[in-house]
Amino acid sequence: FLSLWLEANLSKKEILQLYLDRAYMGGGTFGIEAAADFYFGKSVKDLNLAEAAMLAGLFKAPTKYAPHINLPAARARANVVLSNLVDSGFMTEGQVLQARLHPADVVDRGEQKSPDYFLDWAFDEVKKIAKPGQHSLVAHTTFDANIQKAAEESVEFHLRQFGKEYNVTEGAVVVIETNGAVRAIVGGRDYGASQFNRATKALRQTGSSFKPYVYATAMEHGFTPDSVVSGGAISWGNWSPHNYSGGSAGNVTLLTAIAKSINTVPVRLAKDYLGIGPIKAMAESMGVESPLEAHKTMVLGTSGMTVMDQATGYSVFAQNGFVGSRHGITQLVTRTGEVVYD
Repeated sequence: FLSLWLEANLSKKEILQLYLDRAYMGGGTFGIEAAADFYFGKSVKDLNLAEAAMLAGLFKAPTKYAPHINLPAARARANVVLSNLVDSGFMTEGQVLQARLHPADVVDRGEQKSPDYFLDWAFDEVKKIAKPGQHSLVAHTTFDANIQKAAEESVEFHLRQFGKEYNVTEGAVVVIETNGAVRAIVGGRDYGASQFNRATKALRQTGSSFKPYVYATAMEHGFTPDSVVSGGAISWGNWSPHNYSGGSAGNVTLLTAIAKSINTVPVRLAKDYLGIGPIKAMAESMGVESPLEAHKTMVLGTSGMTVMDQATGYSVFAQNGFVGSRHGITQLVTRTGEVVYD
């Protein structure tokens, strides 16, 4: 349907312009103008043939052929583009010879690594914020390169240390401030190998880390950390959850129950005092957008949630109960400097 609408409402040139302005070009850049500036330090209108061919080669696989990461691969791909120009009759071999003999060089970015998982997520936010007709915007984000680097190193360290033991090959991290500003996202080990963002899209059971939402709901219903609840055996229909120790926890305060991660206490709170609905509503009010199943086993974390949602919910605890608006974009500016979102 979208392709039919584009064909009916836009010219071929306009469609191409939209694509060239929006396509991901590697290095954290979207659109050929931003890519030209990032890779070559100049406007796209000032590129020579070798540089233009290198940019054109990025559309096939921007992460694989990003010249600041793999210059030989980018040059080889640019050579393919030049051959295609000749084979298609747009240029002669003589016209592309100098571009072959003198391939493009790029601005030295050192070991700068593009935060692709963060950028994918932030770009989705831009598409929600930007109004129809607003193109070629400069987006200012909440991203922090130092935090991102530390998060990536942490994921790699833990996968190397414990991955084999637990049969785990991937990990995800989200770092979010108490005001909702997302500072870093690690959606996987290698963006080039897999663009699936495990931090924002993968639903995984949370286990005991869901219990704080149950206790938060209890606090809203008049309980305190010193309130005493039975941690003894409990059955809810045909479900009889057990504590990790295997025995009864006796009468314990809520503070002790959460500190020791006792299973029977949050189940008893949900069954006898709170109900499942209010607990689900509490998690959602704290920023959880994952589709929680309103089932009794939810209190022990059987519903899938994203890492992003869990980080968002826990940020409310760090903020003493105040919910920050989760965001990655702080400002959108046009090419002429007009601020269209702040």
